[in-house]
Amino acid sequence: MFNGLLEVLHGGVLGGRTFELPAQTVEGVYPVGGDVRYLISADGQKIVGKRRMHQDIINFTIRKDSTYSLHTHILSDTPEDSDVFEVLTRQPLIPEYIFTCNYAFKANPEASLQVVEAKSCGKECETYVAKLPGFQAFRKAGCPDMAGPP
Repeated sequence: MFNGLLEVLHGGVLGGRTFELPAQTVEGVYPVGGDVRYLISADGQKIVGKRRMHQDIINFTIRKDSTYSLHTHILSDTPEDSDVFEVLTRQPLIPEYIFTCNYAFKANPEASLQVVEAKSCGKECETYVAKLPGFQAFRKAGCPDMAGPP
């Protein structure tokens, strides 16, 4: 059983977008991933597109003294709508770094998104991401649990 949130955002003559996101069921634990975006026809009667934004669900616990968190994204080279939504809706309000095969992004609590690193790899994504200077700095800060600096 999927305990999720389904939200419709109206898009005028182009239809709308609907998101299926995993719901937070435990205070202080934030589910990331397992989300889907649907494109709805202009008349609101049909689903005309479907996109899985993240593959699996990872439950994050963010310490009160954390200054940032992160996750890797392997389904595409760009952050998803839900990446920004998650940054805006959890506590504490801290940035989220999103590492892809070719880029590192920072989603900020002010609803901005920026590229912080761009490289071409041509290697296996997981191996490449683990070697990114930003990811290594995060690990050196003592954060193997991806919950932000101690």
